[in-house]
Amino acid sequence: MATRDDDEAIDLPDEMLPEALVILGKNLKMWRDQAGFTQPDAAAFAGIPLVILQQAEQGKRELRATVLKTLAEQLAALEAVLA
Repeated sequence: MATRDDDEAIDLPDEMLPEALVILGKNLKMWRDQAGFTQPDAAAFAGIPLVILQQAEQGKRELRATVLKTLAEQLAALEAVLA
């Protein structure tokens, strides 16, 4: 099983993790695009290096739950302002 001890456990069988990361990455990109964020803006808001966000959107890297939460909050706040 793939697990992380720095944030939240990921309780997926190892063979499912790459597919889950690809799906999450596609969703991250879709949400970011819909909110009108560039990758550099989204990375800055989340407090992560640009390369980390790029790799996450490509399904090549896991993001911590705290980073995902920050991105979701920023996207929601921007959406509320634009509405």
